Amino acid sequence: MPTIEESLRYYLNTTGLSLGPISQRVYLFHTTQLKTRPYLVLTNITPHPRHAHDGPTTSQERVYQFSIFDDSQSDGAALADALRRLIDGFQGVMGPVGSQLTVRSILFESQRYIYEQEERTHGFNQDYCIQWYEA
Repeated sequence: MPTIEESLRYYLNTTGLSLGPISQRVYLFHTTQLKTRPYLVLTNITPHPRHAHDGPTTSQERVYQFSIFDDSQSDGAALADALRRLIDGFQGVMGPVGSQLTVRSILFESQRYIYEQEERTHGFNQDYCIQWYEA
């Protein structure tokens, strides 16, 4: 069964044409030591488990942070805007054929700007509430 993280990365890799080279530089949870900018890191911030009286349901909800890092502040901001336009409000199936998840919604929550002095990198952290069904 695919994870939501794998499905999100697959979606960005295959439909993220407006994201340019970043669509092929999507890392789950952390980056490699040798990273080419720009790149995106996807991190699970907090789960919101769903339960019924008889136990957990197949409906899942988590807040994910999409962190974009770039050498240029204006290019990074443009990528963050393109990401928001691409996924905010998404509903439908996501993932490779044969192992897709049904996404109920991807909802933009907030964005923060950071500057990493040591690496001289501009970062844009966006939080999204993502709801989906597990098989």
